[in-house]
Amino acid sequence: MDFLYVSLFLGSIGSSYFFFNVGVAFIFILMGTSGGLAALLYSRSRDWKYDKTAIKQSYKENWKYGKWALLGVVVWHIQNHGYLYLLGALIGSIAVADVSAARLLMMPLFLARVGWMKIAIPHGSRLREKNQLDRFFKELVFVSIIFALIVGLYVIILFLFSEMLQTYVLTEKYAASFGYLILWAVIFTVGFASGNASYGLQVIKRFDLISKLNMVTMLVTLGCSYIGILNYGIKGALMALIIGLVIEVVILWYFFAKAVFLLSGDKLRYGQIESSIPEFKK
Repeated sequence: MDFLYVSLFLGSIGSSYFFFNVGVAFIFILMGTSGGLAALLYSRSRDWKYDKTAIKQSYKENWKYGKWALLGVVVWHIQNHGYLYLLGALIGSIAVADVSAARLLMMPLFLARVGWMKIAIPHGSRLREKNQLDRFFKELVFVSIIFALIVGLYVIILFLFSEMLQTYVLTEKYAASFGYLILWAVIFTVGFASGNASYGLQVIKRFDLISKLNMVTMLVTLGCSYIGILNYGIKGALMALIIGLVIEVVILWYFFAKAVFLLSGDKLRYGQIESSIPEFKK
């Protein structure tokens, strides 16, 4: 379905380029249309049957966790994108464009993180059912280290081809954006590690804990962003984001490790874990 969506989207852009004045609004319309067509074609072939009573019951059962997940998504967005709103308000839209242009070069890493998330959570849930949370913990640590190495290698490659990228991708208007790559590399590395700890807590259904912790780090990030932007501009905003993520990664990994190992040694004690998690205790 994703492949069909991309094919429809790129095909429509390519054909429209010769007949219409392709602008930002037109691109959004093509995105929505392509996504809708791809979803429609695949949903019709599934022969899904909808039971309103079952759907209502499902929402009722999942609201216990869903309300925290909903809050967590909102808080996460404010924490990770609030600096953009502050940059626009305190400095101007040009600063937002500069920092976004540098982030654009790192987008393949963002896509890798999204792809890993779709694998990690169901994989961790399967290991949880097999009482192998310790294995999942070690896998998340290992993948976090590997991703850090990949980020370092990727940034080196970007710097090796910096002249070509500044000529054909960023252009002269955004040439200064290349100076923020190192900061973005740190953000993506720490953010990936933080995400892994969050996936682990999601697997053991601690959505409430994630949301409450993220509310604290959100306030820290926004406060540091305001001070950093006033004193150091764009670099101050990115440094504030790093500070918030570092605090987040330490706290999330602490609670994830505590839930898995209960800080009692290297060997996992399943009975203690089951009795300490409300869902298992119930």
